[in-house]
Amino acid sequence: MQNLLPLLALKPKTVIQVRSADERFKRAAENLKLAVASLQKTSFYHDLSPQFFEIVIDEQSPSADQTRRKVGESLSLWPGAVVNLTGGTKPMSIGAYSAAAYQDEPVLYCDSQTRRFLSLNERRPLPKLRGFKEISESLTVESVLAAHGINPEKLHSVKPTEQQRECARNIHTLYREKRAEVTQFARRVRDQMHPRGRTVPKSDIDRVLAAGLPGPDNDTEHEYLSAAAKTQWITERQGKWFYQLTGNTLRKEDRVQAAMEINKALIGGWFELEVFESMRTSGRFGDLRTEVQSRDHSQQAIGETDILGIDLQQLGLVFVSCKLSDEFLTKPLEHVFATRHRALEFGGTFAQTIFCFREFRDPNKRRIFSDGCRVVRARMMEGEPDFSVSGEA
Repeated sequence: MQNLLPLLALKPKTVIQVRSADERFKRAAENLKLAVASLQKTSFYHDLSPQFFEIVIDEQSPSADQTRRKVGESLSLWPGAVVNLTGGTKPMSIGAYSAAAYQDEPVLYCDSQTRRFLSLNERRPLPKLRGFKEISESLTVESVLAAHGINPEKLHSVKPTEQQRECARNIHTLYREKRAEVTQFARRVRDQMHPRGRTVPKSDIDRVLAAGLPGPDNDTEHEYLSAAAKTQWITERQGKWFYQLTGNTLRKEDRVQAAMEINKALIGGWFELEVFESMRTSGRFGDLRTEVQSRDHSQQAIGETDILGIDLQQLGLVFVSCKLSDEFLTKPLEHVFATRHRALEFGGTFAQTIFCFREFRDPNKRRIFSDGCRVVRARMMEGEPDFSVSGEA
């Protein structure tokens, strides 16, 4: 990231990557190219098309003197280049700085802590750069994944519509006012697609769809379904409410899958959208996505992520798991460790993991879950989703 951000600020025509022979840094150099290629698809960087060159120092851990010679040779071939010291080992950074100072070229350091691009050569200032804040807010999930070596083409995600976010707000308001009634109705809706705790069989799906959703038997249930009808999830016919399936639903298994997704949105997915809205309006996160899953079925590890986005302060990915309650959380520790592992695998060391619960009903589960979060350094939030302030629960 500290190599990508200056590149985006400078928008150079040529990028020279001086690296050691270590295989890890060969991959890192390729990842930078992938990140740039991903951003070229956005309107902000459609004109970004640098030519990349690699200069390899034939050592696993180059000394300052070896680095100085290689960087000096590169500056002789490409005079006027800005030397970015960020991300190198101390000996390599010292060597690169020495070469730049000798040939009087600009030296840059990307300070992600203070969110600034620093000029380190007083005699040769940096060219005018775009602001750090503007650059960080232009990042996409795909580009950050690419920077970590994950092919973004393997990822599927969506951005909720305004109608879906409005539905979530309305149901959440109803939940605040009539929690017991909303919870009871949500169980009825869930049981329809999960009879006796199991997914409805293919042989029964057409009967379930024809019968429509449970209720409404009172004003609360009518308000609940009316709020959901503002999306494309359900539709009303003669006082009954029905699943409104979209996409390819020719096969029975496709109809089961489509109905299950709507069912999930109705019984608790709206809370996920409320978390999404709180994150979006906080100004602390960028390029938020929901329903994140892998297109490649061999990478099931990313298939359960509710919300994925970029933390604009720490410039890393944030993986968020949302649950309305702990009612169906049978293995709290397993959920904590699996979600955290997913974040580290796909987002690297600086990826964050946040667990959001509207309420815990079992104090013992809360204690186990909280202890697990402390062990893996994940954040746990309970109650109304509020990302306007930071902190650990």
